[in-house]
Amino acid sequence: MRSHLRQTWLLLGLLALPACTRRPPETIARVVGATARRGPWVPPSGYEFFVRAELQAEQGAFQSAVELYERARSGIDDPYVRAREADAALHIPNVQLATSLVEEGLRDTPDSEALLLVRARIAALSHDDALEESSLRQAVAAAPLSTESLFALTHFLEAHAREEEAIALLDQFASARTSDTSLERARLVAVLRAELARAVLMHDVARGGRVARQLVTLSPVHRPEILQFALQAQASHEPLLAHAVLRALPIQTRELGLRFEVALAAHDGSAAEAIALAFDDGTPAGALASAARWLALGDSERAEETANGVWLVTRDTEARTLMLRARLARNDLHGALALLDAAPFADAWPSASPADRSALCEALVVGALPALAREVCPPIAETAPH
Repeated sequence: MRSHLRQTWLLLGLLALPACTRRPPETIARVVGATARRGPWVPPSGYEFFVRAELQAEQGAFQSAVELYERARSGIDDPYVRAREADAALHIPNVQLATSLVEEGLRDTPDSEALLLVRARIAALSHDDALEESSLRQAVAAAPLSTESLFALTHFLEAHAREEEAIALLDQFASARTSDTSLERARLVAVLRAELARAVLMHDVARGGRVARQLVTLSPVHRPEILQFALQAQASHEPLLAHAVLRALPIQTRELGLRFEVALAAHDGSAAEAIALAFDDGTPAGALASAARWLALGDSERAEETANGVWLVTRDTEARTLMLRARLARNDLHGALALLDAAPFADAWPSASPADRSALCEALVVGALPALAREVCPPIAETAPH
């Protein structure tokens, strides 16, 4: 019996030996933030602390995030997790802790893109351009498949009036190839992101719109980034480029104002009219927003008709103000006076919002009604040119 037990335990030991001796791979491929990365395997307990730390950082609780990242690193010191801890420390702000975490990590893993990027941010805080650029270039070399370090470096070069170098880097990235077929899709997404950045730098309207459509189709998670490129083009006074990039994105209600401004600046009347219609969602606020856009488009009659529909139901002074502005826009001064004197608008006018009063007063001055302007809004009338 005892011999049988010994044989049983020996068999169990032999069966368990492979499991005991198996080690996780030194590095594994994974996708973080829609970007392909390679890094050490992290045990489940460490990953749990990492996720909790990410949630804390997202909520702005950076001190708690630092503590949780520290616990996540207690099993295997993943340089990416260390970099996230250093980034959280920068937000506390505790630059000394962040610097210590980064430098110690780079001694063990000198080719960590994540740590090099945080070192670049630390260098930027101390205005050390040389260290910032060298850190960014090392990060690009360390992670040739990643666009995070590439974009950080091109933005640095652009900020220092070195656009040609930035464009050359983007060209080089887009033309490179990889033999890792498991990362083929991630590579294509990265190339499209680089090409879109290049199109914005080159003010290439056709390419910008085409690449934006390809990118949002292949990777919808990059929609916010595409929107940022459109905003960058708008800030650079490139309305045609901003319009082309925006048109690649499915319409979201919160972006209607931006889309209308860009379409108007790009002189795309058809698109601007479609957006003006989209504002009218059946609510009074939506109808008034639509009326204001029709007025901006120069269709004062449609603006007045839309605003009047709201006025009849709500008696909102903003609706009546839009009607006044519409009549003044087509030089219907008598009609504007009739609206201003009509009850109950005349009674409601004293309690109108400052924005409504300001809009109407400016319209009255521009509409060559200085006497009425002085009566309704003396401060504006007194400062207006005669």
